[in-house]
Amino acid sequence: MSHTFEVNRDKIRDLWWVQAMLFGVVFGVVMGLFAAHRHGYDVADGLVTGSIGGVVFGLAMGWGTRRQQVAREQRTAAVTAGLTAERRTQALRASRRGPVPGDPAIRAAAAGLARDQLGQSISHRSKNLTSFSIIGLLDLVLALTSSRWYWLAVLVLAAVIVAQLRQPQALRRRLALLNPTADFHQ
Repeated sequence: MSHTFEVNRDKIRDLWWVQAMLFGVVFGVVMGLFAAHRHGYDVADGLVTGSIGGVVFGLAMGWGTRRQQVAREQRTAAVTAGLTAERRTQALRASRRGPVPGDPAIRAAAAGLARDQLGQSISHRSKNLTSFSIIGLLDLVLALTSSRWYWLAVLVLAAVIVAQLRQPQALRRRLALLNPTADFHQ
């Protein structure tokens, strides 16, 4: 007799504290091991210290992530109202990549979703760029004065900043494919 274990993603998504604990555990383990290595702590002490920080981090990330997720789901539901689940999935995919749908309703929903993504990208752009730049500069200082491991953080943040800068243009190109007669220069 074989048993399979399936994760009910909808149930996990609805329980924001599960996400909080997942974020927190990962954060706590990584930070604990880093602290143990960097500062010469006993691994167990590092894990306890990291786990305490992980709980706080996890709760903040879980709560914030859930708020963003609910808002995104509401916007998506409004744009894709009237579509079946399958057609909604096609519109979500087409808003990001792939061939332009032949069905005008799916194409219109995909354009609406891409327009929403563009609006969100533009509205959060300066806050995100400022935050990532400050953290990147702090990591750069630490890379120069402390440990070479901080160069990894500098590279990751540089990639995130480049992605933030390129995203609006990529979304405008996608919108131009989905709706060639409209002007999307916000």
